[in-house]
Amino acid sequence: VSDITTLFEDNHGNIWFGSYAGTLSRFDGKQLIQYTCKTDIVLCMTQDSTGNIWVGTKDSGTYYFDGKDFHYIRVEAPVIYWVNNIFENVDGNILIASNNGIFIYDWKNMYSTDITKKCGSITTDSLGRIWVGIENEVYHFTGSGYVKWKPDDCVFRSSISQLFFDSFGQLWISTS
Repeated sequence: VSDITTLFEDNHGNIWFGSYAGTLSRFDGKQLIQYTCKTDIVLCMTQDSTGNIWVGTKDSGTYYFDGKDFHYIRVEAPVIYWVNNIFENVDGNILIASNNGIFIYDWKNMYSTDITKKCGSITTDSLGRIWVGIENEVYHFTGSGYVKWKPDDCVFRSSISQLFFDSFGQLWISTS
């Protein structure tokens, strides 16, 4: 596997690789299996609660792999491009963070949200609250809307690319 753009470990301990060429590969500790699909640069991957591997791409939107087949999530408008992060919420809906906002897929339809700015990352804290990195700001969802979070004396000069809560509940933030 060359030109790796992203990787993650699934619930079975397999390591998955996404590449610049748009390939998806899985290493089970013994052998490397490469899956081919018609896509472009793989930017992010995750696994949902049913075991599907979700893939976000630069220009081809989002799809998932069920272990046998690839399922492309078709969107009429707006076209989702540059998928930065994919996240499953507690309701089993898939949240997609992209350069043109946050979208929600409920396994039937894709919905746009009121967030239309670049979203780099989505995560949850130990209480189940959703946190998002939008451009160079961090917000958390209160159930009725998003509230800006601003730590003391902290200014993000570039876009949020990753949010992560550690086992102590501390929020870690990376920027581009």
